[in-house]
Amino acid sequence: MNIHSKQDTIDTTEMLKSLIEIPSYSGKEGEAADFLEDRLKKRGLSPSREKNNIWLLPGNFSEEHPNVLLNAHIDTVKPSESWTMDPHQPMDRGKRIYGLGSNDAGASLVCLLDTFMHFSEKDIPLNIIFSATAEEETGGNDGVQSIIEKLPEVSLGIIGEPTGMQMAVGERGLLVIDGKVAGSARHAALENPDNAILNAMEVLNKLQNIRFEKVSEILGGVQVTVSEIYAGMQHNVTPSECRFVLDIRMNERYTPREILEILEKELGCSLKARSLDKKASGIPLDHPIVKSAKALKIKQYGSSTLSNMACVPFPSVKIGPGESSRSHKPDEFVYTHELYTGKLYYKRLINQYISLL
Repeated sequence: MNIHSKQDTIDTTEMLKSLIEIPSYSGKEGEAADFLEDRLKKRGLSPSREKNNIWLLPGNFSEEHPNVLLNAHIDTVKPSESWTMDPHQPMDRGKRIYGLGSNDAGASLVCLLDTFMHFSEKDIPLNIIFSATAEEETGGNDGVQSIIEKLPEVSLGIIGEPTGMQMAVGERGLLVIDGKVAGSARHAALENPDNAILNAMEVLNKLQNIRFEKVSEILGGVQVTVSEIYAGMQHNVTPSECRFVLDIRMNERYTPREILEILEKELGCSLKARSLDKKASGIPLDHPIVKSAKALKIKQYGSSTLSNMACVPFPSVKIGPGESSRSHKPDEFVYTHELYTGKLYYKRLINQYISLL
């Protein structure tokens, strides 16, 4: 059990800057995890750790209370060459804090940690658990999903991501398919009725006419995008195959396997899914956390981007300071007022949720 210090808040700006200084590319978050673990221990806390994942139970933990998990990831993408400043040198320009991971998802992480500290010793009918986890950006196996069995049974997850403090009550699933259409290799000077490129065009024309009839109230319909296509090596030879990639964003009315089976039947070519585990996720709209958001006039929406919501087996929502549009872009930043708003609204949301239990 954790032994909590009397301090019930943190300097979120200072901690965010410290995290920016530490490279924590997805799969290589060890130094950032070391820093966070050490900082928490110095505050009198007893964090648990598995690889580069860290979590904390509250000082007032009770076996009789439901458990709410606050989660954000500590990993980042690698910076592009388009940065005009050092991505690991935090720059505070008064209203903005620049640095890699400041927006995605450092701001959420420090605000959720502050929220955990706030509630950790309070007499409330909930156990607020905090976790900072790895490999979110690459969907690796050593992220939040790897510690679920080590936690007390979780009834609700609050996933910190830059959403402008709007609440994502669902996320589209992701299915990436590698397609291949066969043909016959032949000299381009000869007539070839079995041209793989032309055969692929027929397949992709069929794709445009496929309709997925099940529409979600939260996430809308299924979106299929042809994102890559490859064929041929030189101008005077028709290729023996044409390869393409489909990026499919699905709603919760279909599983990835169902989508794959429909496409296999309709397209009649070789299709191989890269994975079948990134299904859509959502929470019932009558869940108390959604009702709490409505009471606080927090807008709800369905998200087209994936997060740790897709990795957890319990009901969850996604909400946090910053904006998704800034993620993975050069000169990433978060507004200082967004840190204040994040801390404020996380606490209001949990208090409102408690009032409905």
